[in-house]
Amino acid sequence: MAGLLIIVGYNVIIRDLGETTSLWWGWDGGEYRYHPLNVYRLVMLVPFSIWLLRRWRQLTPGHVSGWVFISVGMAYTLSSFLDFSTNDLVAGLTTEQWLGLALIVAGWGLQLLLPKKL
Repeated sequence: MAGLLIIVGYNVIIRDLGETTSLWWGWDGGEYRYHPLNVYRLVMLVPFSIWLLRRWRQLTPGHVSGWVFISVGMAYTLSSFLDFSTNDLVAGLTTEQWLGLALIVAGWGLQLLLPKKL
């Protein structure tokens, strides 16, 4: 849970701009407007954080880690589609997308492998 709060805090403090956009909520970068990736991640992670805090006592520590992996992986994978990337594509995905998918799979694996209750 501490890791999730650190990631939420990072996205509050650090501005991360993606591809150019013509949408009104894009952040002004001088000549162009850019997708605010940190805001997109916050929109995805804050509701999940609230849900996780409400179910904290019902989940075992491994399950909490699994849900954190899944949520962070989903947030970073989805926001990376709007990110400017100079990385080479592997099977059509960037390195950030592969890492996000690896987090999702690891979290899902934890959910399946751990017992439901202690």
